[in-house]
Amino acid sequence: MEDLHMTPPDTRIRVLFILGKSSMDALCMQETGRAYLKEIGRRAFSVQIVQRQGIKQAYSDADLVVTDDLDLSTALAGNGFFVAGYQPDADGGFFDGASYVIQSFEDADAEGLLNAYRRWKGIPVRIGETKRLLVRESTKEDYPTLSRILSEVREPDAGGIRLWQSIEEDQYLAYIKAAYSFWGFGLWTVTEKNSGETAGWCGLIPKTDSLSPDGRIELGYVIAEKWRRQGFGTEACREIS
Repeated sequence: MEDLHMTPPDTRIRVLFILGKSSMDALCMQETGRAYLKEIGRRAFSVQIVQRQGIKQAYSDADLVVTDDLDLSTALAGNGFFVAGYQPDADGGFFDGASYVIQSFEDADAEGLLNAYRRWKGIPVRIGETKRLLVRESTKEDYPTLSRILSEVREPDAGGIRLWQSIEEDQYLAYIKAAYSFWGFGLWTVTEKNSGETAGWCGLIPKTDSLSPDGRIELGYVIAEKWRRQGFGTEACREIS
């Protein structure tokens, strides 16, 4: 199994835009489109843009496909592709199977699109890195270790946040799936870089029942007993704050 504390580089992502003429013009000619394309290109291995009316090539070389064609979106998603729909018109229809939808380049987030692909692919998104630690999104494989660490929690050790002292695997998997995609943040896995061992959990936790942007969010951590009293919690929180 791949060593999760060394996540694959972003340069593996190959992005293919398959667009109609008007969408192609918005991407290539408008300032916001060019800026978005530049940002995608800076973070990905390769970016290709083709008009859907004239495309004759296979899609097998693409990791991530962006298209404004509803039928093509459905077909590619049904064949195991990660598809992002481009839909500037709110009444343009439903992108069946699309994992991400872009409605305007003014609001589009290149990093958000690439992170959505990474999560779909099972690649944990890297959040931050210090001299001693790597902070990344949690994965299914982290569950046994994190569950054990949570069982060790005593109130003063938890970085000022209230954490579960036990969590079932299905609850854990539902949490990391919902938190990262809906909020864009949550609790993240902390690993010690030299050993690759999971040292704890740290991150941001909404502390109100409301999901409104003005809701209170707490920053905190829990560190495994083996790694306590070395400043790991403070170091990780400074990196992500």
